[in-house]
Amino acid sequence: MEFFRFPQGLDFPSEMEKSYGDPDYTLGPEVDAHGISISYFALDTSVVKITGNQAMILKAGITTIYAKAIGHSVYNTNIPLEQTLTVSPAVLRISSKTDQSKFFGTDDPMLEYILEGFQYDDGSEVITGNLIRELGEQVGFYEILIGSLAAGGNYEIEYHGSHFQIFKKKIVVEAIEKQKIYGQDDPQLSFLVSGINPDEISVVLSGSLMRESGEKIGKYQIGQGNLQTDFNYELVFKESFLEIIPAELSLIFNPSEIVTEWSKLPALPKFVSALTQDGQILELGVTWQTNQLNLMEVGTCVLYGSVGLPQGIVNTEMLKAAQPLKILAKPAPEDVLLSNNRFEPGSPKSIQEIGKLSVIDKADVVHTLSLVKGTLDNSLFVLNGNSLSWKNTGDSKFKNQYSILVEALDRAGNVIQKQFQLKSEFVRLGDIEIFNSFSPDQDGINDSWGVPALSGIEGIRIQIFEKSGQLMHSTVNPSERWDGTFLGRHLLLGFDFIQNRRSEEGLFEPI
Repeated sequence: MEFFRFPQGLDFPSEMEKSYGDPDYTLGPEVDAHGISISYFALDTSVVKITGNQAMILKAGITTIYAKAIGHSVYNTNIPLEQTLTVSPAVLRISSKTDQSKFFGTDDPMLEYILEGFQYDDGSEVITGNLIRELGEQVGFYEILIGSLAAGGNYEIEYHGSHFQIFKKKIVVEAIEKQKIYGQDDPQLSFLVSGINPDEISVVLSGSLMRESGEKIGKYQIGQGNLQTDFNYELVFKESFLEIIPAELSLIFNPSEIVTEWSKLPALPKFVSALTQDGQILELGVTWQTNQLNLMEVGTCVLYGSVGLPQGIVNTEMLKAAQPLKILAKPAPEDVLLSNNRFEPGSPKSIQEIGKLSVIDKADVVHTLSLVKGTLDNSLFVLNGNSLSWKNTGDSKFKNQYSILVEALDRAGNVIQKQFQLKSEFVRLGDIEIFNSFSPDQDGINDSWGVPALSGIEGIRIQIFEKSGQLMHSTVNPSERWDGTFLGRHLLLGFDFIQNRRSEEGLFEPI
C-alpha cells in the first residue's frame, strides 16, 4: 500500500506575486507542523534562486515553487505543495531631459534622458535603443518620443517626454565699408556673411543693403535695407559707412582760339569743359581775368580764368582755364576833319580858336593830334587837344590863305597826316569902328588917329585929305597912327579918307 505525504501546517499560498527589485523573502518554515524538514525549489531557477527557505528574485517572470517534505520513512511518496510565483517587472521611470535643442541646419544631438527606478545593482547598461523626436527641421518645438528605448524584461518603462527645440540659426552680416568719388554712381554695396556656407548665401538671404541718403562730401551709414532671411534664421547686422570724397580736377580743356579786333573784348565762353581724375567730364563756369588783358597789343596772347567749383570738386593743382586770343592789327585812321577853315587874322585876340579837329577812325576814339613842326604855316597856329587856334604874333602882314599839316597818331602807333587850307577873313568897312575926331593937343588923351582894325591886311592904304583935296597923311600900315600934323605943323581941319585893299572881298568905298 502506497502512502502520500504532504507538508503539514505550512503557510505556502498557491499564488505569490512579487516585483523585480523586491528583497529576498522567506518561502515558509524550514519544518512543518510535525517537524518534518521542508525542501523548497523552483521550476525555473532563472526567475528565482532558492537557498534553504530563502528566495532571491533574479528576474521578472513566472515560475512554480515547490515545498516538499523530506526524510520520513513511513511515507513512500512525498507530494510537494506548489506555488505559482509571478515576478512583475519593476517600474523604470525614463524622463527625457528638458531644454534639449539645436540650431537650424545642424545635426541633432544625442537625445538624453534621466533614469529612475533601477533595482539591485542594475544600471544604464540594461538600457538599449534611443529616444527619437517628432519629425521636422523647421524652427519650432518637437515632441521627444521614447523611440526604441528599452530596459529589458525586468523593467516596465514609465516614460515622461519633453520637447526638443530648434532655434533659429544666427547669421552675422557685416556691411563692407565703401568709398566713392563725388559725382560717381554708388558702388555695389556688399557684405560679409558668417554662420552659413558660402553656397547657401543666395538661398538664405534676399534683398539688399541701403545707405543713408545724401550726395555731399562725408560719411553715410550703410544700413540693413530690405536684406532679410527666411524664417529659420536670425540675422545679426553690423553697420558700416560709405564715404564720399571730393573729385579732383586733372585737366581743363582750353577753348579754341578767338580772333578779335584791336581793342575790342570779344564774347568769351561762359563755361569750359574739365576732366576729373576719375574720368568725369564737367561743365564749369569761368571768370576771365580781363583786367590783365591788353587788347591794344597786336598778336597772340592767352587769357586766363578761374573756374567755379561746385560742391564736391577740388582743384588742388590750381588749374586755370586758358583762352587763346589773336588780336588783329588796328587799321589806320581814315581821315582827319576840321570843323572850320576860316578865321580873322586881324582879331585882337592873342589866341583865336578856328575850329575843332576830329579823326575818322572806326576802331578807336583816342588819338593824339599835333601840328608837324617846321612845315608850312604850322608855327603860326597852336593845337590844344583837338582845338586849332590862330596864334596872333602881332605880325603886320597877313595872308589871304594859310596851309597847315596836321598829324594824327592812334594808340596802335598808326600815323596819318593831312594838309588843311585856312582862309583869312578880314573885317568889312561897315563893321569897323572909325573915330571921326581926335584932339592932338599933346595932353596924352586922344592925341592920334588910326584904324588898327585894318592891321595885317595886304594891299591896305589909308590916306587923309584936306577938304580942298590936299593929301595930308598916307600909310600902308594900319598900325601907324596920324598925330594931326602936316609938314611938321599941327592942323585943325575936317578931312575925308579913302581906304583901299586888295582881297577877294573887293574895295572899301570912300565916306
